[in-house]
Amino acid sequence: MRSIRSRFALLVICVALVAAACAEGEVGSSSTSSTSTSTSLGTTTSTNGVQPDEDPASLTPNIGDLHIIVPVGADGLPDASTRVTCGGASFTLSDLDGVKDLSGAGLPDVEAAIQPFLQSAEGAFWPQDGWMVLSESQDAVTLVHIDPEGDSSLAFMSVERSGGDWKWAGSSMGEGCGLEISMPAGLNAVDWRFDPSYPEPNANSTTLYLLVTERECASGQAVGDRLVGPEVVVTDTHVHVAFAATAQAGDQTCPSNPETAVTVELSAPIGSREVVDGLTFGVSLQDLLAG
Repeated sequence: MRSIRSRFALLVICVALVAAACAEGEVGSSSTSSTSTSTSLGTTTSTNGVQPDEDPASLTPNIGDLHIIVPVGADGLPDASTRVTCGGASFTLSDLDGVKDLSGAGLPDVEAAIQPFLQSAEGAFWPQDGWMVLSESQDAVTLVHIDPEGDSSLAFMSVERSGGDWKWAGSSMGEGCGLEISMPAGLNAVDWRFDPSYPEPNANSTTLYLLVTERECASGQAVGDRLVGPEVVVTDTHVHVAFAATAQAGDQTCPSNPETAVTVELSAPIGSREVVDGLTFGVSLQDLLAG
């Protein structure tokens, strides 16, 4: 299989990529406050022993307590060892170079393990063949299926070894999904959007008015003091913004989680930069696998 980076390079010939020198960007302080957080744009203040530097290129791109935004290379992708997620499946980018058809992959026990689900009433609506091995470990295998008709749908199945036997452990299906950074243990993903009560930021803006929502089940509770961040990474072309939430202990129910208003104050105007989600790369798993 061709290198996933080689394939992706073809996809982005006409696309403006995030600058490779992400380390040349600047970020400011991070706070766990869910109401007002100050970050730095154009200058950097010390939050972890790093002193302001007259040369922006020498500044560490990630400063503060939250370190989840990952720099990307010239091809628009982070290091191959980066763990990412899509549709609930978690894997490293290096796994994509080894994707292979399940049929003939030498995993007969895994093939047998998914049959009870596929032959069930629900499984009858799922693809019966064409599954590929997305990632593989000693006790877990993640399978992926791309619609051969060029549809945008993706399907995943997980198979786990339990007591020496391989068993189907879950499945999910949805539209093609963009890759996101996988959250570290103990942290939940947080989505954000611009607060429609305020104008969207322009070149002169120094304030971001956002609404954040914890993505994982939280029993319908607002994120409150469990909000971590933001982390802000500034490059010549983008302002990358990301949040996380400290996971709650115990099982949680899954009603819709409420949004929380967050104000991010910048020390200088945004200029021509675009404000984007710092957890995404603008790259879909389907495009990478189909390339």
